[in-house]
Amino acid sequence: MRRRAFVRIATVASAALYVPDFGCHTNEDSFAKVLAQPTVLQRVCDENTIHRIGEAYLQQWGNEKEKAELIRLLTGADHREVDASTGTAAVASYLNKRVQLDFAQDRTIIVDGWVLSVTEARQCALLSLLQK
Repeated sequence: MRRRAFVRIATVASAALYVPDFGCHTNEDSFAKVLAQPTVLQRVCDENTIHRIGEAYLQQWGNEKEKAELIRLLTGADHREVDASTGTAAVASYLNKRVQLDFAQDRTIIVDGWVLSVTEARQCALLSLLQK
């Protein structure tokens, strides 16, 4: 085999290994994963507990069982604060502020025995949906 043919085959084979991955991960998927990180709760709970909280929230709030609806609720109806083009740190900061505001305004709920802000509960629910 000549060197030129080998280089072409190796290049095409390498590209073929990565091409299927390109269509599977969109910017929206990455954004949803960032939204689904309840950072304060992750400091005191393991992932299984957070997943269980998310499942319980989905059972309690049947009208919020869709990924798109949870994303809309977490980002605000007008998406003025954060969207898929917002950096990870800015999204985390925005969500942490929403959690603090929820507690300050008594926007809390009890899910699976945990007192959570509505934002945290929705983050857990989104994480639970993404793991299915």
